Amino acid sequence: MTTDGTFDTLTVNGKTTLKGKTFIQDELHVEHLDLPNTEILLAPHSDICTIQATKFVPPIPTGGIHPGSGGGGLNPGGGIHPGSGGNTPGSEGEIQPADGGKVLPFPLSLQLSGGKVGIGTAILTRAKLETAGMVGNTLALFGQDVQGISLVGSYPSVGFNAYFNSGWKAISSGFTGSIDVKPDDGRLTLHTGQKAATADASTTHSARVTVLNDGRVGIGTTTPRNPLAIRGQGRGEELISFEDPQGKTKWHINQNFAGQNPGLNFVETGVADGRLFIKVGGNVGIGTINPQEKLHFEGTILVTKDVVLQGEDCAEDFDVLFTEAVEPGTVMVIDQDGQLRINTEAYDKKVAGVVSGAGKFKPGMVLGRQSEQRNRMPIALMGKVYCKVDAQYAPIEIGDLLTSSSTPGHAMKVSDPLKAFGAVIGKALKPLKSGTGLIPIIVALQ
Repeated sequence: MTTDGTFDTLTVNGKTTLKGKTFIQDELHVEHLDLPNTEILLAPHSDICTIQATKFVPPIPTGGIHPGSGGGGLNPGGGIHPGSGGNTPGSEGEIQPADGGKVLPFPLSLQLSGGKVGIGTAILTRAKLETAGMVGNTLALFGQDVQGISLVGSYPSVGFNAYFNSGWKAISSGFTGSIDVKPDDGRLTLHTGQKAATADASTTHSARVTVLNDGRVGIGTTTPRNPLAIRGQGRGEELISFEDPQGKTKWHINQNFAGQNPGLNFVETGVADGRLFIKVGGNVGIGTINPQEKLHFEGTILVTKDVVLQGEDCAEDFDVLFTEAVEPGTVMVIDQDGQLRINTEAYDKKVAGVVSGAGKFKPGMVLGRQSEQRNRMPIALMGKVYCKVDAQYAPIEIGDLLTSSSTPGHAMKVSDPLKAFGAVIGKALKPLKSGTGLIPIIVALQ
């Protein structure tokens, strides 16, 4: 076809139909192609060629190209006049199909000069292949009866071995999946689908990975609140695994929201649980999945630099008698059965120390801590501690040695060094002129 809308030669089914510079004023309808019920429409002064299926029932019988009432030539302004037994032509070049038939506008358009194809449209401006209209929500399907892909409109998606028509359906047997973009917020979501036994079987797609338009990524969730959010599917499961170059899992992280020890578990796969365990509530365990304190170690600790502790004393837990009457700052002595009790004698060589934790001084380290803490209390062994004292026996000055007194649970100034041998508790850090009180001391058992 030339640019002025004329033809040198038009050939249909291998036969020359028109020759010479024939000018087409409106349209050229060519009937009886190898494709039944199909015609070729050539628009005037254009290189758009439209192949249009008219869905005649029955197919158009033999006929030819006949001019309409507008006169001679090839002006089909009066419509197509089929041969005998055919359909009656309409007016103004319309095609009058048989009962039950209809004309479908632009089912296939070819732009000859640009090499473009349109399905359902003759406006070919955006791509080499453009389509208009959908079957259900499916725009196109590639690989019919094999595990192909589909393009889905309305909610733009790509279906893998799946197409959308009143729900996702399988193109062929096997697993399915899809990727879609939500136009109103830019959310991109990858879905996996169920395994289909046959083609056209319904399949459910579940969201697995979501990327928001600001870059946040969700695994198992479509609403990530952080740059990476992972949502588990059950009460206890492996969330992340780390593999070596051979593909063997060496480490994994799992979460557990049930049982006695819910938390996050860093596992050396096949070796040991609890390399690091963060328990719900904040306790952290190393070498244990049941940390009892904010930081709980199972094993040996190697420190190559300083250990900085915020507490003031080093204490050790002891079994204590009558714990309900014992409070921090109380002077304690060893009982006959090895337990500790409140002191009641002056210069008692069985003095063990002072209960830690009084005033603003707290223990920096506690030895002998057990999971069962009934009737046990920390006794300061060294460092600073607040201690109950009684100055009625002698005023207490800074630096005075202190020993047990006959006032229950109280210390006093050492007035007789010979009696104090083996019964010294420590040294006073503040004075007390009279009466009883609570003063800081340096623990120095002698």
